[in-house]
Order: sequence, then structure tokens, then C-alpha cells
Amino acid sequence: MTTSARGEVQHINPKGFLKSPVFTSVVVVTGPAKTIYVGGQDAVDASGNIVGKGDIGRQTEQVLKNLKMTRKAAGSDLADVVKWNVYVVEGQPFRPGI
Repeated sequence: MTTSARGEVQHINPKGFLKSPVFTSVVVVTGPAKTIYVGGQDAVDASGNIVGKGDIGRQTEQVLKNLKMTRKAAGSDLADVVKWNVYVVEGQPFRPGI
């Protein structure tokens, strides 16, 4: 955790979540307002195994499960999300992921 006169930056890796040696899963910035930054999420389980290979519906479920876990660790909920970016490989059907 980093603290300054302007606020605080906290790096969180939730328990039971795949830990990356390259990035932090969630960053919480607290100052006059609290913002939470969550990195791109893949359809992987805590062991790093791909869930629902070739099935965008199952992959979407896993990504949302991962996002729920990261949001909970940061003290918020999916209802607090302001912006979503969804990337789908060309040629893959989008509708099953809705």
C-alpha cells in the first residue's frame, strides 16, 4: 500500500484467485473519491486453467465470477461498475455470452 497526502493506492490479489507474477488483479485508489481498477479478465480458474474452451457462454460465466471476486476484494459489487470492455475473437458468436 502506498500513501501520500493526496490519497492511498492499494494493490490487491484476492485469495483463491490466480496470482500473476506480472500484474496485480485489483488496484484501489482512495482520496477525495474511491476508484477501483480491475485488469482484463480471462476465463481462467484459480489454477490458471481455461474454463469453457470454445464455449463463449461458459467463458463469460467464468469471467463474471472472476470479476465478482475482484470487486468483493476491493469492497464493491458488480453493480458499481461504470464501464465494461468486451473483446471477442473474430468469428466467434457474441450472443451466447450475453
